[in-house]
Amino acid sequence: MMEQAHTVRRPAENAQRVRAAQYLRMSTDHQSYSIDNQKDAIRAFADAMNYDTVATYEDAGRCA
Repeated sequence: MMEQAHTVRRPAENAQRVRAAQYLRMSTDHQSYSIDNQKDAIRAFADAMNYDTVATYEDAGRCA
């Protein structure tokens, strides 16, 4: 099976902003990507895609 490339297209400058929620999850204490890193990545993507983050769901995961 061949993988298909996906292109992310930026919205037009005058496009209406879209409301969105973000879900942040830390599965273990040993995970290398912190909640703050996830927030930063989502914020950058949301800005590029013209999204307004209106809700945050955070799951600290388990402490294993």
